[in-house]
Amino acid sequence: MASCACPAQTATTQEGEAVWADIPDGRLKAQVFQGEDAVEAPILLVVLHGDLLGPGSVDPYHHRFAREVAGRRNDVVAAALLRPGYSDAAGDRSDGEPFLATGDNYTAAAVDAVADATQHLKSAYRARAVVVVGHSGGAAITALMLARRPGIADAAVLAACPCDLPAWREHMMAERPDPVWRQPIDGLSPLDHVVDVSPTATIRLFVGENDRVTPPAYTKAYADALRQQGIDVRSFTLPASGHEILLENEVLESTTELIDRF
Repeated sequence: MASCACPAQTATTQEGEAVWADIPDGRLKAQVFQGEDAVEAPILLVVLHGDLLGPGSVDPYHHRFAREVAGRRNDVVAAALLRPGYSDAAGDRSDGEPFLATGDNYTAAAVDAVADATQHLKSAYRARAVVVVGHSGGAAITALMLARRPGIADAAVLAACPCDLPAWREHMMAERPDPVWRQPIDGLSPLDHVVDVSPTATIRLFVGENDRVTPPAYTKAYADALRQQGIDVRSFTLPASGHEILLENEVLESTTELIDRF
C-alpha cells in the first residue's frame, strides 16, 4: 500500500491503488484510479462517501464512481477518499475521531482533514484542477470545505446533501426516533457558511425526488443561498429517485461536464 508521494505511473486495476495521504493530524486513505496513460498535470477528482449509520465498513460505491469517471479520460486521477474515522472492507481506517453519524462528524477538524488530504493529493499528482464530489454526509463535508478553504476546488458536485444541519437532524428524529438526534454536537451546517464560499466556485447539486433521508428542501435552500451570493450553481431534482443517487447517470454526466472545462 503506497504512502503518497504519489504520481503512480502504472495502469489502474479494477480495484485501484490504495494510497495514504499524510495530513497534520494523521493520514487518510484513498483508493486511486487513473487511466493507463498518465499525464504530467492531470485533473484530480476527489470523491467522498456518505455517513455510515451503524457499525461496519463503508460500502465502496464511491470507488465505483471514481473508477467510472477515471475511465472516461486519461488525464483524470480519481481518488475515492475514506473520510476521517471511517473503516473499509480491507480493514483500514482513516485517522479521525469516532462518530455517531448524526451530523456530529461534520466538524471543523473533519472538514480540515479532508481539505488537507485533498491538497496533499493535488500537490503529489501535480494536478492542474480539482473537482470534488460528495454524497450525503460527504456532500456536507464538501460544502463546508468550499467555505473553510475557498479555492481548494475548482468545481464541486453535491448529491443528496443534508445542507441544513439543524433541520435535517429534526427530520431524522421524526424518521428514526432516538434521543441521539437531540444531543448537542459540534457539527457545522453548510447553510450557515455559504457567505464564505468563493464567488468563483462552480457547484452542481442533485437530490432524489423521493429522498426520505435528505429531502429536496435542504438542497433547494442551499442552492438558493448560493445564488444569492452570485455563485455559479445549478440544482437538479431526479424524478422517482431516492437517496442513493451518486451512481445515477445525471450525476456522472454532470461531473464529466465539469471536468471537461479544464
